Amino acid sequence: MAKLAKIDGGALEPDPDNKSTIFISHRMEDGEIAKDIGNALSDLSAKIELYIAGNCDHRNAEFGSSSLKEDIARVLDKTELVLILYTHVDEDWSWVMWETGVATDPRKPDKTRIVPLSLTGAVPKVLEGQLVVRLDDNDSIRAFVKQLCTTPGFFPGLDGPLTDRAQKWIDTKADALFAKLKTHVRAETKRWRRCDRFFLNLDAKAVKKLEKSEKLPTKKLMGEIADCAKVIEPSEQVGSHFALAKHLDAPTLAQMRKSWERRRDEVGIPLAETRPWTTVLIEELWRICSGDTPSLKWEPFLSVSSNDWLYPLVIEYAVHPDGSYEFDVAVVSTLKPGETVPGE
Repeated sequence: MAKLAKIDGGALEPDPDNKSTIFISHRMEDGEIAKDIGNALSDLSAKIELYIAGNCDHRNAEFGSSSLKEDIARVLDKTELVLILYTHVDEDWSWVMWETGVATDPRKPDKTRIVPLSLTGAVPKVLEGQLVVRLDDNDSIRAFVKQLCTTPGFFPGLDGPLTDRAQKWIDTKADALFAKLKTHVRAETKRWRRCDRFFLNLDAKAVKKLEKSEKLPTKKLMGEIADCAKVIEPSEQVGSHFALAKHLDAPTLAQMRKSWERRRDEVGIPLAETRPWTTVLIEELWRICSGDTPSLKWEPFLSVSSNDWLYPLVIEYAVHPDGSYEFDVAVVSTLKPGETVPGE
């Protein structure tokens, strides 16, 4: 287990061994991740003095003072490298942001190096624009560990590199850290489908275009959205309904429409749309992105693999840390246009 340097509430004396100080800032709930990172960093060199702090309620034996904030501020004042552990964007980061503010106080005589560590690539706005170490990317971890170990001046208190170890040894340590961190990444949700479904992914740039549109999207914007919206994980039956080519990896909504039209023309299915179903679907995406009221009217289409009348219905959506949206679209059976339920 990584050595956690004690903060005893007194003056922080200079380390007699001239060690370089690293402080890992994290939420209390991410303590195990921070400790795994600390273990890995401590193994790199005996020159490292590691401090791991947590939430303001985290008053364990490592912090003897009655004022945890005072202890942490004293340590941050002497720290050369602060690692900001940022896991999931939908959590409370107020404590970590306080520690970041203390570490970057412009009144400090010595500048502290700040490095964000992110599980997803997302970082707080105050750290946007900085180089981010992706904890879910082995190459990113390797690059960071290599820089930390071999770059002269990375730690102001050291004249040379942190270690003279061979690159192979450094890569092995980085790979071991990556393997450990993989256990903390949220598992992918297993999707159970009660009806035929697919997912539409819309990147952040396209989302912003829809958000800025004060009225229903223009024909030009409709085309842009159709060209960039990616169809993800279509069920086998959805592929049949739209005649999607199996070799297509994440086809666009426009490609889905063209595949359906091509097959529809081949089998001679008459066009019975009042409006293109893709237009109605994109209008619903606009309502979601702009915060408008969902529509209760959908445009049905005829499956090219059966006689079923269907309509695509957005049943939920997710916002990713990078600003992209993922829409869960169910393909629901409906009546033939003009048909009524028997007995009505």
